[in-house]
Amino acid sequence: MEIGNLAEWVTGLAEMAAVLTTLFFSFYQSYFDKKRKRGIAARSLRTMIAETLDSLSRIERSGKPLTYESKAEDKAYRVFTEWLQIKALVDDSDSDQVVEVASQIKIILDKATTIDQATRDQVADLLMSLHY
Repeated sequence: MEIGNLAEWVTGLAEMAAVLTTLFFSFYQSYFDKKRKRGIAARSLRTMIAETLDSLSRIERSGKPLTYESKAEDKAYRVFTEWLQIKALVDDSDSDQVVEVASQIKIILDKATTIDQATRDQVADLLMSLHY
């Protein structure tokens, strides 16, 4: 059995290096795309939550109680809940953590009868748990 000449070995090693390089760049691009999508979803969530908290605080300051009906009438709260529903329906495992945090925030906001500092702190803690 012959091991072949040097040219065949160099050609084989070059082909193996090309395949490994292609696989690496494919994996790296996929990882980068997933990270970018998570970052976009997390930034969107943070923006919506800030607007929702401000909007619910305005409702409170106007003297209206924070009830299910008053929250449902609020545009920022509706946008947040609809975004969450759509995000949960889309089969996108890249944003699972964002959807989970958003769901927990929605539960907090649904139960809240006032937007006090404790509620804001709970929401802030959940948002801080997002890693992207």
